[in-house]
Amino acid sequence: METSTSGRADGGVRATRIVRRCGRRTGERLTVALSLAVLVVCCAFCDTALGWGVQRSGSVDDLWSVIFVNAKVGWAVGANGRILHTDDGGRQWSRQVSPTAATLRHVCFVDSLNGWIVGDAGAILRTTDGGATWLAQTSNTDRILASVDFWTVDDGWAVGQSGMVLVTGDGGKTWTPHTVDGSVDLESVEFVSATHGWVCGTYGAIFITDDGGGTWQAQGWIVSATLAGMTFGDASHGWLVGSFGTILATTNGGDSWTRQESDVAVHLSGSAFPSLTKGWAVGAGGMLLATTDGGAKWTRTESNTTRWLYDVCSTDTSHAWAVGQRGTIIAQTGFPTPRIVSLSPTSGKRGAVLTILGRGFGGKRSGSIVKFGSRPAVKYLLWSTTKIKCKVPLTVKTTVYQVKVKTAGGLSNAKRFKVK
Repeated sequence: METSTSGRADGGVRATRIVRRCGRRTGERLTVALSLAVLVVCCAFCDTALGWGVQRSGSVDDLWSVIFVNAKVGWAVGANGRILHTDDGGRQWSRQVSPTAATLRHVCFVDSLNGWIVGDAGAILRTTDGGATWLAQTSNTDRILASVDFWTVDDGWAVGQSGMVLVTGDGGKTWTPHTVDGSVDLESVEFVSATHGWVCGTYGAIFITDDGGGTWQAQGWIVSATLAGMTFGDASHGWLVGSFGTILATTNGGDSWTRQESDVAVHLSGSAFPSLTKGWAVGAGGMLLATTDGGAKWTRTESNTTRWLYDVCSTDTSHAWAVGQRGTIIAQTGFPTPRIVSLSPTSGKRGAVLTILGRGFGGKRSGSIVKFGSRPAVKYLLWSTTKIKCKVPLTVKTTVYQVKVKTAGGLSNAKRFKVK
C-alpha cells in the first residue's frame, strides 16, 4: 500500500479536495448539468481555445481552495487564516476578516450569502452575509478537516484525518462525529442529496452513504493512490483524482469505477466539471488537464504557472478558477489570454504602421488596445483574432518600448519595439 503523498510540507492530510461545479442547489443539479452538456457540444471548439490567465491575489500565502457561486462572486482560502473575496470574477481580490490564523483547507457556499470553511485544528467557520463576518463554530475535534460540503443551509458534512466525519443538520450549530475508517485520512466529501454522498481519501479509500452520513459502506479500494479530489455531476456521474496522475470515473454512482488515462504521473489535487462532458483537473507543477468528452481523453493545457495548483472550480463551460502555492490564482474567464508572436517591423518612427501577429486578440477590437509602455495606440487599421495593424503613437519618445495587447482576456506578453 502507498504511504500518502502530500503537497503539504508537514506531510499531513492532503488538503485539496472538493473541486466541483459551484453554486449548485437542491433539485437543479441534474437539470443544469444536462443543459450545459448540450451547450458544450455547441461551444466545444471555441471553449478549447480559451486560455488561462494569472490573477493577482495580493497574497503570498498558499491558497488551498476556491469556490464561485456565479461568474462574478467567489472566495479563496488558505494558509494563516487567509480568506479572499471577489465580486468581479477575480479581476480584484480583497481580504475578508478571519477569526483564526489556522490554515484553512476548504470552502463551500450554498448561495451568495451562506458559506462554511474548514481547516487545521478542527477549525470550522460560518458566514451568513457573504463573508462580511465569519464566526467560528465548535467542531469538538483538533484534527485537520480537509473538506466540507453542504446540500442546504442546514445539512452539511466535514471530513478529515483518521476517518473523521462530522455531520450537522442545523447549519453547523452542532456537529455529530462519526468515524468511517480510522486507518485512512479523508480528503474529500460530496453529496448529491441530503442523504446520498461519498467520501474518499488515502490508500484509494471510497465510501458511500445513503442515510446522510450515519453509516458508510466501502465501494472498494480500486487503486492504492491517495484520492484527493472528487466531483459528481449527478447521482450517477463522478470523477476522482489523486496521486500518480490517477483519474477514476463512474457512470453508475460508484458501483464500478474506471481508470481514465491522464498521461501524467504527478499528484492531481482536484477536478471540476461544469457539465457531464467538460472538465479540468489540476495538480503539482502547475499541471492543468482538460477534457471535453467526460474524461475519455485528457489534454494537457497551458496554466501559465509552475506552482502547485491545489484546487479548481467552475460555474459554466467558459468560466473556471484554480488556486495554489504562494497566492497563485489562474482563471479562464470566457476570453482567451492574448499572446504576441511577432512584431513587424521591430523599429520605426512615430506614426509608422506596426503589424502584430499572435492569437487571442478577439474578432473585434471593442475596448481592447495596444500599449507602448503605458501609452495606448489611438489609430487602428486592422483588428482580428490573430493580426493587428496600428500606428505608433505620435506622443511616444525615441526609446525602446514594451508593446503589449490588452483585451478582456487580460494582458499579453511583451515584445520590444524601438522608436527612432
